[in-house]
Amino acid sequence: METIFDIEEPEIDFTITDDRISCAHGKLEYYFDGDEAIVNSISVYLKRMGIGTKLVDKFESLAKQEGLKIIEVPASPTKEAILFWKSLGYIPEDNYWADKITRSKKETAWDTPQGVVVMTKDLRI
Repeated sequence: METIFDIEEPEIDFTITDDRISCAHGKLEYYFDGDEAIVNSISVYLKRMGIGTKLVDKFESLAKQEGLKIIEVPASPTKEAILFWKSLGYIPEDNYWADKITRSKKETAWDTPQGVVVMTKDLRI
């Protein structure tokens, strides 16, 4: 006998301000600079539930509405962070560090020369 579990996604109500998109389960802080949108930070309180992806989707929609062309993310130099952003179509500006971190068995943050791994996404594509 096969048992199937139907896991319901939490309903999310977003609040959008000039520098933040937030919900009960997380927040994304950002700013606009010229034709670029920059993510300052993203915090998610329920991991592996799609909350981070939904926050980023909402942010990308907002950036497109504003006519911005590029999103830049100074991502934490951890495997989890880099793989998260890559899964959403973001490309590292420096493949050396991104590849080194994601291929490693080390799960903690790396010491990169700039302290972060910059990930970008072109919204025109």
